[in-house]
Order: sequence, then C-alpha cells, then structure tokens
Amino acid sequence: TLDDLPPLDSPRLEPSPPTALPERSLGESLTALLSEAAAAGQDLAVLSVSSREPSNQAWTGSVHEFFSEEGAAFDRDRGVTVVLRGRGIDEALSVSRVLVDTLEQKRPGAEVHVGVSSRNGRTVDAEVLLAEADSARRRSLSGTIRVMGLKSDPERYQQHLAALAAGHHL
Repeated sequence: TLDDLPPLDSPRLEPSPPTALPERSLGESLTALLSEAAAAGQDLAVLSVSSREPSNQAWTGSVHEFFSEEGAAFDRDRGVTVVLRGRGIDEALSVSRVLVDTLEQKRPGAEVHVGVSSRNGRTVDAEVLLAEADSARRRSLSGTIRVMGLKSDPERYQQHLAALAAGHHL
C-alpha cells in the first residue's frame, strides 16, 4: 500500500513548496519541476498510465483521485500522465503497482498499464522523460507485465556526457 512507502514530506526527500500545477500544461509543469528537482538534488518520476477499459473518463478520474494528495495528474493521449516529486524509480514502480491493483479492484476489467521513468540524477528534459515513460507503458501493453520502468544508470549517463563533451560517442 501507499502507507508502506516513505511520505513525500520525509526529511530525506526535502520536498519543495507546492507548485500550482493544474494551471499549467504538462510540458510546462514538468519542465519547472525538473528544474526544481535538479536544483534541490531530488528525484522526480513520471508515470504514463493507460487502460484497455472502453470508458476513458471513468478510470482516468480514479487515477486523479488516487494521486490527489501525492502528485500532479494530467489527462493525455487517452491516458493519464502523473508527475511524482521526490520519488525515485523504485518508489514510483511500487506506487504504480499499488495503483494498478487498486484500479483493477475498483474497476474490474480496466486492465491498467503503467510505464515509469525518473530523473535519477540525470539532466534530462521533459520530452525525454515523457518519451521514456510512454515507451515503457507501450512495452507493458505488449506483454503480461502491467508495470514497467526504465532504470537509468547515473554513472553511465555521466560517462556518456563526458564522452560527448570530448567528442566521442559511447
């Protein structure tokens, strides 16, 4: 359950003040939150959620309700994209599994799929994070695993950046 995860306001996560996300678009919100997370040395996760349930509004409302206190949810591409501040990939994967179980119990036949990506110490833009989460969700749709995530290696990422700066490609 969500109760098993550390709260967003735990000292380890050092959350930044709430941002008025609903007034902004997903891209604008995610770009601002990525900047805040990078400046604070925090992680940030993006969840791309879809369902095979025919009634889109019914299950998307349940996703918004599930994350009403913890994240910002945006309707997008016949699904929902959720931004979780202060959560790394492992925590976001755990939250996503709870989401899938909760929605499928609440809405039998919903068949919810989630793709997850996180900043994980990388300097990435909103488009990359969204594309990674969407790609992971699409992979989950083609199999039996409902929650998939992209785990990046921060050390390899730093090596890649250093190689690019030196004019080499890994």
